[in-house]
Amino acid sequence: VKELFAKRLPELTDEFCKTYLQSDTVHKARDDIRKRLEDSKVRNADAKSKDELVQKIVADMNVDIPDVMVERELDVMIQEMNQDLGRDKMDLEGYLKRTRKTLEDLRSELKVTANARVRSKVALRAIAKEEKIQPTEEEIREEMNHLAQVEGKDPAEFAKEIGRNGEDFVEDYLTRRKALDFLVSKAKIDQQKEEAVV
Repeated sequence: VKELFAKRLPELTDEFCKTYLQSDTVHKARDDIRKRLEDSKVRNADAKSKDELVQKIVADMNVDIPDVMVERELDVMIQEMNQDLGRDKMDLEGYLKRTRKTLEDLRSELKVTANARVRSKVALRAIAKEEKIQPTEEEIREEMNHLAQVEGKDPAEFAKEIGRNGEDFVEDYLTRRKALDFLVSKAKIDQQKEEAVV
């Protein structure tokens, strides 16, 4: 044996919390972390219950989904994946090389998920149509402004850049989201609270 190493963690002090955790005291840091964990659990539970609700509705659907819709959804998923990789300073080409896959391999892997996403969208659009649910102009404008802010662009410049097709996409997204909120308001969802341990 030439060398031995031991992991030494820094002492958890108020000074450490001020410097690295943006909290004035150890007690406040623990409270902040606990709250973030609890909020995350609530968001995850909410997303899971909404997903399960949509899956129950989709399971009862008797609709043939055209292949062209699934292919279009695959295009969207690949584009989303490329954007996510871009945030991590990677690109799709590099990801495919690293995982030794072709684009066709990736599309094949994502096909089942794409089909499920299309079925969910079709179901939510049908509910929105039946219940006459649609976003207001103000809600569309707020979402467009939010997206512009995320992209770090001026709202007017962003709106011009994405054009009418982009605005239609935002409207469709909000319509589906409102239809899902409508479903949740009508459903009986049993969520058990889990406490975060810090």
